[in-house]
Amino acid sequence: MQQLHDEKRTWTLIADTDEYLAFNYYDEKEGPPVWCKKNATCEQEYAKSIHDGSHIRTKFDQSPSATVAEHIDKHGADRWQVHKPCIIYGRYLFVSKESSGEEIRRGVDSEFNASLFHTLRYRYRAPLSSYQLGKCMVDVSRYDGREVPNPQRIMGDLCTGSNGYAYNAAMSFRIHHYIGSWETFRQPGFDMRGTSFFKKRNNVKNLVLDTTTPRYSSSGNSTWLEQFVKLVGKGKAIELTQSIRIREQLEMNKLVMEMDRGEQLYDWDKLNKKPWK
Repeated sequence: MQQLHDEKRTWTLIADTDEYLAFNYYDEKEGPPVWCKKNATCEQEYAKSIHDGSHIRTKFDQSPSATVAEHIDKHGADRWQVHKPCIIYGRYLFVSKESSGEEIRRGVDSEFNASLFHTLRYRYRAPLSSYQLGKCMVDVSRYDGREVPNPQRIMGDLCTGSNGYAYNAAMSFRIHHYIGSWETFRQPGFDMRGTSFFKKRNNVKNLVLDTTTPRYSSSGNSTWLEQFVKLVGKGKAIELTQSIRIREQLEMNKLVMEMDRGEQLYDWDKLNKKPWK
């Protein structure tokens, strides 16, 4: 963050590589906001603001080419929150339940292997009433050099809220957190999570099919990937997405094979994992 501060950057998402910032589209199944609990008038007012189009969550550009970056550039981050340099957004788990092959390939150029893209392959998530600890977007121009206490509240008391959770119903964005496939979830050598944790993580109740993530157009023939190709060109898009995934998967397969043969050829520091002593 200090580097980005010195480069005079502004709003920066602090999240893991399996997490993505997404528009917080309203879901008819999400229920009333948490602050409206046992308050019928509050529930009715919130529902009215959604259906009459006055709420911020109804004002997103619905075109498949719309991006979070463009929205922030035009409208800023959540304006009612920007008095603080750190905004916490709700985080929702996408499980490893696959869509059909036809759904995964829909709107994807044949030169891409659509199944390699978790955002196209996995579309079932936890309901918006079932959230994880959030992640932060930080205005690094206001970073004061403090140590990071934890990944959920990067700047401590300078973050919104009083803990690591967000009032999702009031926010423009949310974080999508993908478990992914077992092949990408596993780690070579010692891995305290293992298949049992993988299965436990996938044990989410009341799954919701999220139709917003692939960013389909009204005609149903366009995805975020197609828009990315238009932005950077097909060759560059393949290089920045599919080629990296294939290269990393081959490296992972090599490490797993070494483990199966009993060869201890791992650089534990590089992998950031250590075996039990």
